Amino acid sequence: MAGFAALTYAQTCPQIEGLTPIPVRFGINVYGFPESVFPTVPLYWNRFYKVDELTGQLVSAGCSYTGDPNIHELAACACFLTGAYFRSVTDLCDPTPCGGETNLPQLPITNPNNPGSAWSQSATWLSNQVPDISSSISVMITRSTPIDADLSFPANHWLILTAGSSSILSGNTLTCNSIIQVYPAAQLENFGTLKGSGQISGSLINSGTLSPGNSPGKFTIVGNYTATGTAIHEIEIAAPNLYDTINVTRDSSFPGGNVVLNGTLTVDLLKGFLPSAGDSYKIMTYHSATGSFTNTNLPVLPAGLSWNIQYNPSDITLQVNAVALPLTIVYARAYRQSSGVQIAWTTANEINVKNYNIEKSADGIYFNKVGAVTANGAGANNYSWFDPSPANGNNYYRIKCIDLDGRFIYSAVLVVNGMGNNELAVFPNPVKRGGTLQVNLQSSIAVKIEMINAAGQVLYSKQGTLSGTISIPVSSAWPMGQYIVRIVSENKLEIKKILLR
Repeated sequence: MAGFAALTYAQTCPQIEGLTPIPVRFGINVYGFPESVFPTVPLYWNRFYKVDELTGQLVSAGCSYTGDPNIHELAACACFLTGAYFRSVTDLCDPTPCGGETNLPQLPITNPNNPGSAWSQSATWLSNQVPDISSSISVMITRSTPIDADLSFPANHWLILTAGSSSILSGNTLTCNSIIQVYPAAQLENFGTLKGSGQISGSLINSGTLSPGNSPGKFTIVGNYTATGTAIHEIEIAAPNLYDTINVTRDSSFPGGNVVLNGTLTVDLLKGFLPSAGDSYKIMTYHSATGSFTNTNLPVLPAGLSWNIQYNPSDITLQVNAVALPLTIVYARAYRQSSGVQIAWTTANEINVKNYNIEKSADGIYFNKVGAVTANGAGANNYSWFDPSPANGNNYYRIKCIDLDGRFIYSAVLVVNGMGNNELAVFPNPVKRGGTLQVNLQSSIAVKIEMINAAGQVLYSKQGTLSGTISIPVSSAWPMGQYIVRIVSENKLEIKKILLR
């Protein structure tokens, strides 16, 4: 008790603290449970309040005074709590020993008399005012409410759903760095983007994008998690011990910890990080799980490495394995042909190769399978596949080479720029040091092509009557960063920005 003397400083009343979940305690007294004692500040007397999560009101938890009022640093209030679950909202002081009531503001809460309106509409709220979540300790949803705004809950600011089926709408982002509580009578479904390093106490249905962390970090669901076929799980990896994690768990208040998997897993590498053989990333943990990711978008690894997704009894782990490659891709190219795009590649040392899937993307990040070619399976071979309906603008392609035992590797990303016009293509971008940069001149004729660093130094130059595809060797000694490719023709000059990693 002597430690309470350190709290003899001025205090402003009422002092509303951050929300903290606490377990139920019955008949707590100062001597039997010293951890439940709230020390007082001289000249003030602490009170302990809770949230009525059906009305939004802050109400007294029924503290009774104990201790000697003349020895302020030893005086305290003991709380006798009832119910299933409480939140400590304030350690409130008032000028008389454990007496007197202070009128505290009601938390923002939805108006049950105006169903059908969305978050951004004033009629949705009991106060007829859309809440400012940056200044509200907690916001409560008591009926079905579409979330049609970008929201960001800072630490200790809670979103509480007590009833109804509410959803984050497509095109909107909810950033949670605190807690969203979903009562059993309520439901939360995400059609937009849910991100942050916070927690959902309750269950979540995900039909949109779940992006844990703040590049990177962990998102926790204390309850059940269900991913639908449109769900996207965005995982960022910055280092062997620094990556995103989705943690689905359970506790006495919110049982569950069960996962139903579906949708897409997308993995991004941050700041030029490249995994090594033997690396493993536990990207999801749970009590139990069924299903699997329907699609995966995994970064291209250096030659000799492959991804392996392990669905374990209590987690999903991404592993990087060293593999004996089933083949060598000697050459791969994508180029315009008539109104379509021709993909051509040459292989060597094929061993037990089953087939080649051609995947296509509009942004170079999210790829979908658009075609397949059966492999000859052995030796050296030439293959091609034609895309008769490329999209206007840029078209990105990659070739997934699949072994008989399911192992696979990807080719480099191939790009055809400016479909619908005659724009030249420079790819891959970014390009790896030690690799090769391709300049596809389409139908143009160039007289000079140069590679220039940020200091203006010309690192590569080729002159003449240049046509078709020009290959620029990228030295492994060149530092990572931004470069430009300058293409000079007889009547114009074109500049392309390239990122070297």
